[in-house]
Amino acid sequence: MKHLILLLFLVPTMLAAQTDAALETARKKMEARNFAGANTDLSKIIETNPRNKNAFSLRGQVRMQLRDFYGAIGDFNFALEIDSTFAEALNYRGESKINLGDDEGATSDLDKAIKFSPRYADAYTNRGFAKYNMEDLQGSYFDFSKALELGPPDADKYFNRGLVKAELREFISSIDDYSKAIELDKNDANLYNYRGVAFYNTSNFDRAIADYDESIRLDAQDPFKYENRALAKTAKEDLKGALEDYGKAIQLNDQDPKPTTCVEF
Repeated sequence: MKHLILLLFLVPTMLAAQTDAALETARKKMEARNFAGANTDLSKIIETNPRNKNAFSLRGQVRMQLRDFYGAIGDFNFALEIDSTFAEALNYRGESKINLGDDEGATSDLDKAIKFSPRYADAYTNRGFAKYNMEDLQGSYFDFSKALELGPPDADKYFNRGLVKAELREFISSIDDYSKAIELDKNDANLYNYRGVAFYNTSNFDRAIADYDESIRLDAQDPFKYENRALAKTAKEDLKGALEDYGKAIQLNDQDPKPTTCVEF
């Protein structure tokens, strides 16, 4: 009888360990961007255990990477049928809805994710994006700030908040956030470009040009960066330099450069 009890205890324990190992293998394939392999592994886990919420959530994340947002939402729905308080699934379902343009539906999901996991920084970031899309800049500002407060700090979080500050015409403060983002990622051309825009809007044209120079050094194929620098050079009455930059922008764009939305707010 003791042997039977021990066997009954060991079987589910062994199955759980095998499932955990299979999930970890799928995660590693996701990290290696082998999404097809991860999808196959996770589908096998679900066939064996259709009540495994983690497998559904991970497969949903794989489908997001494959741009199959409707399929991803379906998997998150299954995960939430198993556990309606599963914050991870709510967060990623919200992110999928953002990608499909359903910002109100996304906000509802992300509100719940934060309710069930109040220190979930990614949920605040995603809700910040949804609010930004709905032009709720103050709400977006709060959520991006909360994501930074919860940490860990990274360049994207500072950039997100800096962008909202610039939209709110808080250019000095946005420069601070862009600068912190650059400290964390010195090789992102767009960070220098956006900080240059903020300097331009504070009439600090020399600093703007310096940032545009670095942005172009890192990414010499973006016509808008040349156009931004041309505008700053025009403000300094360097018309020759401005014409050279406009010419480069036209060459890259193969048409007259359009005003970029990031120059003035």
